[in-house]
Amino acid sequence: MRVTLTLDLTLNPAAGRAGSVRPPVVQLRVDGGAA
Repeated sequence: MRVTLTLDLTLNPAAGRAGSVRPPVVQLRVDGGAA
């Protein structure tokens, strides 16, 4: 069983100046054969 947690907190300066901040992206993936 493998659990992969990806946290993306990348901020785009150009988008920030435009007033639209990209929300954080959290991806949780669980790969389990017989689990």
